[in-house]
Amino acid sequence: MDSHADRRAAALRFAAPAQFRDRWQGKVSAIEVDEEWEVLNLVVKRGALRWTTSLKLPFSAATQWSDDRVTFDCTSRQAFAREVPPVAAPARPLSRQTPLSLAGATLSGLLVEPGGRRLATHVIIRKRGANNLVSVHDLSFEGKALHIATHGDDLRLYLTDDEIESRAKEALAATRVLAGQERRTVGLDVNGGVVALSGNVLTKNTKQALQGAMSGLAHVAMIRIEVIDDLELELAIGRELDRSGLTHAARVYARSSLGDVTLYGEAPSPRTADDIVRAVSRLPGVRSVRSLLQTAQPQTARS
Repeated sequence: MDSHADRRAAALRFAAPAQFRDRWQGKVSAIEVDEEWEVLNLVVKRGALRWTTSLKLPFSAATQWSDDRVTFDCTSRQAFAREVPPVAAPARPLSRQTPLSLAGATLSGLLVEPGGRRLATHVIIRKRGANNLVSVHDLSFEGKALHIATHGDDLRLYLTDDEIESRAKEALAATRVLAGQERRTVGLDVNGGVVALSGNVLTKNTKQALQGAMSGLAHVAMIRIEVIDDLELELAIGRELDRSGLTHAARVYARSSLGDVTLYGEAPSPRTADDIVRAVSRLPGVRSVRSLLQTAQPQTARS
């Protein structure tokens, strides 16, 4: 999931610590965007009270950003020596002090797409103790203020990855659909607002139950159910062996138990049996392969 097309917009937060190649130094205090909501520059501030220093860095120097940090591809010395020039273009500054038309709300950050232009898709606002998302299509600038064309009751809740993971674990525990062995083979990962369940389950019904268990998080996260049930895996093994031509001279029957595969049948030679095992081992969802394939005995040379 490394390509930009597969990555979701990630949180760029005010007060997020700045991580440079050599050390952590300062926090993000402001974000500059253009009229199309492309992020141009970040303002990083270090120090406290009267002993503070601020600098403006191009957002292109940031390699990663999330709720808890912004990582820059330069050293702190280069940054605070102003050796990394910002983008010189008309921009609108955003910070926690940006006035909002929604009463009682403050700006907390943005969701920004990775890739070339790094466009903001939503702003994160805090209201009544909760973080919420507002699409940039519902926003307009009125002088220094940001007008929000939506009512406070229509806001979409925003949760950090840690908060989503906690709710996902609670949802899994509440369903009680996973058998003891399945709990050890199913993995949960939350990254960039995407909940991914991977691993092995016994039946298709369990896979569908997991989908239902996660559906309650669909309003705050993207859900990916990537678990593989045993029948699905057995069918995938058959298709792969047919595709590779390994079943032309062999009869193979695969049985899976939570990704632990046992192969039965006959192969014309030990080499073909080894090729079958290697082909099966490469398939997603296969955790181990045990071969009980019968092979023809090599004929002994006659004198």
